[in-house]
Amino acid sequence: MKIHNIILTLFMSVSVFSEDFLSCGKPSISNYNERIINGESALSNSWPWMVSIRQLVKSSDKETHYHMCGGSIISPNLVLTSAHCVFSYSIEVLSATIGSNYLNETNQTYYSFSEIFIHPDYALNPKKNNIALLKLASNLTFKENISPICLPTSSNVSTIFDQSVVVLGWGSTNGENNRSKLSNTLLQATLKIQNEEKPSICKNLDSYLYCALDPSVKKSNFCFGDSGGPLMFFNDEKWYLYGIPNFVIVHPKNMTCMNKEPGFFTMVPNYLNWIETVRKNPELLSTTTKLVSSSIHKSPKKLKKLTTKKKNSKTTRLIIGKLTSSMVYNYQNLSTNTVNSSKQPRDFKS
Repeated sequence: MKIHNIILTLFMSVSVFSEDFLSCGKPSISNYNERIINGESALSNSWPWMVSIRQLVKSSDKETHYHMCGGSIISPNLVLTSAHCVFSYSIEVLSATIGSNYLNETNQTYYSFSEIFIHPDYALNPKKNNIALLKLASNLTFKENISPICLPTSSNVSTIFDQSVVVLGWGSTNGENNRSKLSNTLLQATLKIQNEEKPSICKNLDSYLYCALDPSVKKSNFCFGDSGGPLMFFNDEKWYLYGIPNFVIVHPKNMTCMNKEPGFFTMVPNYLNWIETVRKNPELLSTTTKLVSSSIHKSPKKLKKLTTKKKNSKTTRLIIGKLTSSMVYNYQNLSTNTVNSSKQPRDFKS
């Protein structure tokens, strides 16, 4: 997460433990308003649904689980994330850390996954269908530091138009696509949804993506490593997952995240039927099948084999490279609704 002019404010906070965490969207920490301060580290247990999705890399003498993307717990065995985070990986190399605000905490538990569910239309249009579900190998036990976030109660995407929302992540703090620039501590920022209010700012993409800016002078934004995490809206004393970081605009010369430009988010309300199908009928799906539907708003019609094109295919789509954590586009390429297939997501530098 790229954050400029950070001013830390020290304050006392009381952790109030209750059984509210057993329901969705209710952290065990009270007084959430004190925690939503742009550019500051999140308090422990304040966002218990936050997940760090890792890639296992083996060398001759050790195994390392590198952070790639964020994710959100939505049920005891499902994590919601971006499709581009996991599209190119086998289930064996993916893992997750859950219940901690720190990437490099000692003695971490690495949770394994048993299945990957990519939205069936993702390969056809990565900008519109950048969403995936990961099924955990075993169910989570919810407790103070591990609990789910609520999903929206309707498919109405306009509920959060012109509203303040919160985004979380461990992503790059200086805009560079470099693993060494990741934040060890979970960071949080408040953004404001710009859809329909300022279509010019949203590059005419706001009909199918949330477009958000930091209205403060700090101009925070998500960046490499923040993809897949939650864009959250607080309503009726609960937190709801409305968006997933999809892509950011990068500087045309140095390819760093432009924090003064908007960030774009997958609209979760558009995919509630698909999510519910995966939740209720997981036995119908596997990593080699996909759901085919005439619309993301309708129930799936049938099952079909998932075919993946090779990198030299003429199919117009983006190829997701190793350790990609955020889809990025050159500023000029957002003037139209078409994706230039030559502009591929950048990879993390080792």
